[in-house]
Amino acid sequence: GQVVYYTVKIRNPGTRAAHNVVVTKPVPVNTRYVAESAAAPGAMVSFSIDGGKTFAPARELLVRDARGVQRAAPEAYTHIRWQMRYPLAPGAIAYARFRAVFR
Repeated sequence: GQVVYYTVKIRNPGTRAAHNVVVTKPVPVNTRYVAESAAAPGAMVSFSIDGGKTFAPARELLVRDARGVQRAAPEAYTHIRWQMRYPLAPGAIAYARFRAVFR
């Protein structure tokens, strides 16, 4: 039940701006993602519930519970993806964050 804070460092080591930067990280094993905790300034965040094969915004990811009712599924997220909206300048660093809870 302990919350763990993750920070992902996104760095452009090149000499040119990096365009269309996408960073994907799995939700660590034996944890579950904390709803609405993924963030990064200037990035769009999406999630996967199928092992990283497909991604969608949180509002579009629904699962059916035992009664057949569709609901949001943050505990089912397997991967988080950040898509930078703007080019990353040479030598620039951006940070993405999320929280997870140990199961």
